[in-house]
Amino acid sequence: MSSKLIIGVDVGMTYTGVAYSLPDGPGPRILDEDWPGAEGDTRRKVPTLIVYSQKKRKKSNTSRHRHTDWTLSSWGFLAFDEEERFASDKQSREWFKLCLDEDYLQKGKAKYPAEFDFSHDDVCTWYTDYLKEVYKQIENYFKKTKPHLWKDRVRFVFSVPTTWEEEKVVDRFKTIIHDAGFGQGDHTADVTLTEAQAAAVATITETKDLLRQGQIVLMCDAGGGTTDIALLQVASARGEHMRLESVDSVRGKSTGSTLIDRDFSKIVIERLNKLNQEAEDKGDEALVANVESAARLMAADRKFERHKHNLSPVTVETNVPFRIPIPDLSKKLDHEELGIKQGSLQFSPKEMADLFDKHINAINSAIDHQIDNMKDIKNVFKKGIDYLILSGGLGSSKYVRAQLERRYAGPGRFGGQYTANTKILQAAEAQTVVCRGLVIDGSLMMSKKKTTLKNWICRHNYGVIGVQEYDPHKHSLQDVQENDEHQRITGKRYVTDQIHWIVNKGEHLDAHSEKSFPARRRLPKDLHVVNEPWKSTMVVSDNDVKDRPNNKSEDGWKPFCVLKSDFSGIKPKEFDLERKLLFGKGETHRVAKYSIKLVVGPADVKFELWYKGMKMSEEADIGADFTHVDEILQPNSHIPALVRRATGSLGGKRG
Repeated sequence: MSSKLIIGVDVGMTYTGVAYSLPDGPGPRILDEDWPGAEGDTRRKVPTLIVYSQKKRKKSNTSRHRHTDWTLSSWGFLAFDEEERFASDKQSREWFKLCLDEDYLQKGKAKYPAEFDFSHDDVCTWYTDYLKEVYKQIENYFKKTKPHLWKDRVRFVFSVPTTWEEEKVVDRFKTIIHDAGFGQGDHTADVTLTEAQAAAVATITETKDLLRQGQIVLMCDAGGGTTDIALLQVASARGEHMRLESVDSVRGKSTGSTLIDRDFSKIVIERLNKLNQEAEDKGDEALVANVESAARLMAADRKFERHKHNLSPVTVETNVPFRIPIPDLSKKLDHEELGIKQGSLQFSPKEMADLFDKHINAINSAIDHQIDNMKDIKNVFKKGIDYLILSGGLGSSKYVRAQLERRYAGPGRFGGQYTANTKILQAAEAQTVVCRGLVIDGSLMMSKKKTTLKNWICRHNYGVIGVQEYDPHKHSLQDVQENDEHQRITGKRYVTDQIHWIVNKGEHLDAHSEKSFPARRRLPKDLHVVNEPWKSTMVVSDNDVKDRPNNKSEDGWKPFCVLKSDFSGIKPKEFDLERKLLFGKGETHRVAKYSIKLVVGPADVKFELWYKGMKMSEEADIGADFTHVDEILQPNSHIPALVRRATGSLGGKRG
């Protein structure tokens, strides 16, 4: 049964957007009412911000120390209040979105140890606490306005940044979504698109009268923390439901509007430290007690936000400076060299433009890379980009658009033939374009059983590690495992730690693509019960197909996950009996023949367990562990089976 209510959730670096569609209504609507703390205003998005209050517990009988508990104090607009957000007994948490990726977090710790003074578990807690509040608000809204729909089947759809290339990050995000309350009971929750793809779906669908079949669109979704790029071709004719073909794999870059705030904070810290140093050199006390706190407050000041949002070529040309109050500094203090006037920092649009330019250069780098790739893409290398469409908070900037037009739009600009006729557009309501795209795609899937994306391009090679029957023309004799269980049961010799590749990097996939590997488990004929799940070790490679490794001893692969196939509900006597030949080696044994299907979507990977031509009933029948993959690096970690490349069959010993 199809869901009647589709709800799209876009968790942004600075703001989170929620859109929905009703079965009898027009296109996606934005949930913009009743956000706590919005004071009755209509707000299109809610701040991705959460505040904890500090509570000290008394000394316990077993400890001499007091313990500190942090409990949820506020979130969203309620947490936006400066007295709440920056109180001495409270902690505000924001900009944590990308830190769910542990690699990003570790790089941040190395570069900015003071700013990243928290753990990955902390990030997961903040995510879960925040999304619990978002879920409660969505639940309250629909219980009040559309209770009959809320009681029915509801489908939540989420997006993820293009920079989350590791499936373990997406998998952890899925766990957080579920723990926050989404997808419970008759409701479902899925990660369906990357942010760039969702932005493209909304923007191109909503401007379909402007586009023609065959035209090339470069989507650039520049938000708070990431800039995501997607190159697409219009696949549908006018009058048809919009369908898009991926021309190249999506890619992303860690740059966005929050980094502009961070760079501004650095300027503030540098100037206030100089101010304090001059005071101390004169024998006076520091004029600003807490420089870092003052910088945070100033970067969050609404006047700074307003001037950042309104930056344009006109404001840069007129260059009228504005002032941002410095907390706790005397209104009588002037310091011309440091740009301080009447206790405020004087900042000009040209200085603001300098902050923007650094990150526009990073956006240019991502676009340049995509343009450079076009010459190697079959069927489009002779075509140009018809439209470059900007979305997201940073993408909505007039200044950003003007700078990209100077670089790309028109003859003689960067990109040559590929941008000679390019027009640059900005998405309508650029800040909600991702959640709208999620809903548009989800609604099409519900009504037409098809997605807006006709296809997408696989970003990695996916493979499974197993054993392979020894072939002297392929394998080294030293890799043969003598007297192991495979040899004892079958009488044949095998090599271990071989990689069987299932899905190719750069391969075009769609909703009907079936990628699977047939597996065999060889079992003693007198086995009575399958006690433990059978494990299969999955790996990925970013190498070109021709340069992929063949086994674990070669470079160019990394752990992906451990699959656990549960056959405890099947009696071993149901498995095929393979009898020993009269004069053959080995022994009579049973063979469990099954297959594991990989469903590689635009934003995630799912697995299905199939046995005797039928899909096993529940997701619980196959589990994917993305967290404990270090053991895959060890020799012979899991031996899912025999890989015969000629037939594609896999078999093996009991897990």
